[in-house]
Amino acid sequence: MPAFLYRLPVRIYALSALALSLMALLTFLLLSQSVKNAYEMRHTELHNVTDTAVSLLRDLEEGVKSGRFTAEEARDIGRERLTALRFGDSGYVFVFDHELVVQAHPIVPDWVGTNQGAYEDVTGIKVFQELEKIAASKGAGELTYYFKKPDSEVMEAKIGYVQAYKPWGWIIGTGAYVSDIEADVAMMRNEALIVLGISLVALMVAAYFITRSVTGPLNGLKNRMQTMADGDTSSEIPSANARSELGEIAQSVDVFRQALIRQQELEDAEHALNEKRSKVVAALSSKLSALSQGDLTAQITETFPQDYEQLRQDFNTTARNLSSTVEQVIAAAASIRNGATEISQASDDLSHRTESQAATLEQTAAALDELTASVKSAADGARSVEATMDEAKEEARTSGEVVQSAVSAMTEIEESS
Repeated sequence: MPAFLYRLPVRIYALSALALSLMALLTFLLLSQSVKNAYEMRHTELHNVTDTAVSLLRDLEEGVKSGRFTAEEARDIGRERLTALRFGDSGYVFVFDHELVVQAHPIVPDWVGTNQGAYEDVTGIKVFQELEKIAASKGAGELTYYFKKPDSEVMEAKIGYVQAYKPWGWIIGTGAYVSDIEADVAMMRNEALIVLGISLVALMVAAYFITRSVTGPLNGLKNRMQTMADGDTSSEIPSANARSELGEIAQSVDVFRQALIRQQELEDAEHALNEKRSKVVAALSSKLSALSQGDLTAQITETFPQDYEQLRQDFNTTARNLSSTVEQVIAAAASIRNGATEISQASDDLSHRTESQAATLEQTAAALDELTASVKSAADGARSVEATMDEAKEEARTSGEVVQSAVSAMTEIEESS
């Protein structure tokens, strides 16, 4: 099936066309039935007219029996009344007897009192003879023949109907011209076609506006969803207040829009958090790099987000502690150097004294007291050297602990970054 047939406007117009086709078919069937009904109604009308005429003659016959009229007076009154009886545009009543003598005829008054058994229509039908046969054999019946309409010389098809009135030996005749029936049918057909045309226009207009009422909001929703896909979550959703299925769809789209807004807010918050982290990491990286290059005075002066302010303070405190520790290490190293110098000088003094004492020992025994004093002095110097060495060892141990503390602090800074 072609893709365009799936489009909603095409389907709506297709339904409208189907409805129109069904309407046209129904109109055709109704017109066909109307033609049949028109003929049946005209037949019924002809029967009613002849029944009325017969009823009129019965009343006159009752008048004869009651003595109000003579038989001839009643017949004259009957002729007069039946001649005046009209119906429709061209309906009338005529009377003739079984001898085919015309008793009353408003269209051809010259026929009254004459025998019209020989009269033929344009098709060769002996009209009065055939009508008399029907009345004589059946009492009543129909015959289609041609006869001129009132105020016209044109012969037209006519449905004749006759009914016998036996008390007087009369045959009451009437008829309906086919052209009159066809005119009524044509009028009904024209009215039906007008109604069908108006219905067609109304249906197409309704289909157009129904299509617009459906496709318009749908296109609006489609375009709005496209703008949502492009990032516009602030604009309202069209048709969200509609009380139809379109409103339900629009409300569902609005729920989706709200979800997108929440997702965007989360993404913005995450982006802001990442920016904060990047700022913190950049600052820490810069200051750690300065520390690694020997700048022990490095401090983070930038303002950190509240969540990272404690980290900034801890870094600055650690950097200050590290600087102080390094200063202590330097001071301890200087003290060690000074102690080593003193030890070297004491050793040199001891060596010189020992050599001097050995030389003087050979020169004189009298200098023994002086040598003894010198040895004692050397022993005191040795004890002094030992004490100095112990002090140097203690300072070296203290310096090692300071260095270890500095290493641990730098390790903690690295792990914090």
